[in-house]
Amino acid sequence: MPQIRSDNLRSDNVSAVSHAIDRFGEDGTLIVARSGHRLCNPIYFTVPEGYYALVTKFGAEKKFQGKATWPAGIHVKPPWYKVSHLVTKQSFVFNTSIRECKTKDNVSCSIDIALIMRIRGEDPSIHPNDDPEYVRKFVHEVTAEGLAQQIRDSEAEAVRKLTRSVYHTEVFGLRSVSGAELASTISPIIDGVGGSEVPSESVVAVPVPEDETTAPESPNTDPFIGNATNRERTSDGDDIAKEERKDLIGDHDESDKLEAAYATEFGANVTDAMRNRMNAQFMPQGVEILDVIIEKIELPDIIQNQMTKKTLVISKHSEQRMQ
Repeated sequence: MPQIRSDNLRSDNVSAVSHAIDRFGEDGTLIVARSGHRLCNPIYFTVPEGYYALVTKFGAEKKFQGKATWPAGIHVKPPWYKVSHLVTKQSFVFNTSIRECKTKDNVSCSIDIALIMRIRGEDPSIHPNDDPEYVRKFVHEVTAEGLAQQIRDSEAEAVRKLTRSVYHTEVFGLRSVSGAELASTISPIIDGVGGSEVPSESVVAVPVPEDETTAPESPNTDPFIGNATNRERTSDGDDIAKEERKDLIGDHDESDKLEAAYATEFGANVTDAMRNRMNAQFMPQGVEILDVIIEKIELPDIIQNQMTKKTLVISKHSEQRMQ
C-alpha cells in the first residue's frame, strides 16, 4: 500500500459520537471532530477511548471534576449535555515540502520533511507538563487549520535558513540520524584519535633520507612491480603490490571518514535543533513535536549528474594507469 502523505490538518463535523471513530480511522488528516446532537439515550452519553472530549451544557462548556476534558466511558446526564468536540490522542504525521531553497553557493534544492506531533492534553499525573486545558485552547484558539499554516511557515523559515548555511555538496548531510548510526559512525573516529592505541591502518611510514651512493641496494626488486617490501599478501596467498592494489580497488580521499562523521553528526544536530526550536513555539499552544524527519533532498538534475560523475573520476584514472 502506498504511503499516505498528510499535508494538511482538518477539523470536521460528524453526525454522532459513534461515527467519529470511523471518520478518524478513514481520514489521517482529521484532528478534531465536532459532534452533532444526541440521537438517542436521553439519560446518558458516552466518550470513546483514545480521544479528548469537550462537553457542553446548553452550549456552554462544562468541566469534569475541575478538568476541561471528560474521561472515556458512560456518563449519566440529561439530554442537554452533549459531547461537542473530540480530539485525537494519537500522534499524527504532518508532511511538508519546501521548494527552491538556496544553498550557500546559490544552488536550489527541495526538501521534504515529516513532523510527528501530539496534543498535550493528558493528565499531569500521566504525562508531566501536560494539561487538559490545552485541549480547549487548541480547539477554540489554535484550530487544526491554523496549526497546519503555522507549521508550514515555521518550517519554511527554518529550512531556508539552514540550507543557506551549507554548500550544495553538504546538503545531503542534512538528514535524520538514529542514535545507533551516530554512534557507529563517530565512535571509531573518536577511538582512533583519542584512544590509548593508534589503529595500525593509520600508521604512516616516514622515509629517512640517505645518500644515494651509500644506500644499499634493495633485494628482491622487480622492475615491473617494485620493491618486495611494498607488496602485500592477500588471504589466498597471492602477492599484490600496493600500486597494483590501488589500480584494482581504487583510491580515495583520506579525509572521507572524517567528513562522513562530520556530516552524520551535523545531520543529527540539525533535526534536534529544529525540533527544539519548533517546540519552543508550539508547546505553549498545546502541541508537542515528537520528531522531525528529513525524508528527501533533491538537487537539480544537472547538479546531481555532476556529483555522480565526480565519484567516477578515480576509477577512470585507475583504468588509465592499467592500460
